Amino acid sequence: ELLENDLSLITNIYKEKSSISSNFTYLENTNDDLLIATKEFEKYIDNNFIPSDEQIKYKSKFLSKFNADKVTDIYGEPAHSKDLRGMLCSGFLKKYEQILF
Repeated sequence: ELLENDLSLITNIYKEKSSISSNFTYLENTNDDLLIATKEFEKYIDNNFIPSDEQIKYKSKFLSKFNADKVTDIYGEPAHSKDLRGMLCSGFLKKYEQILF
């Protein structure tokens, strides 16, 4: 929902006295979420930064719901290209699949 609305909500989430107001609540990752992501990233590095089939599947599934045109930085400029090149944690996406998709 943050990505669909405005990236400034993300970039300002920790700033005190932020001028950004939102109905969204930011939830910290759990220890389990962080462990899953760390182990997955370690495998990704060991595989010479070649994503696994599961990473490709879940990244594609996530991005199919994502409209890059709606995401701007705090200055109103496009936050990134239409192709998100970073890797997403498929373990996290899989764990929360019913909520996210």
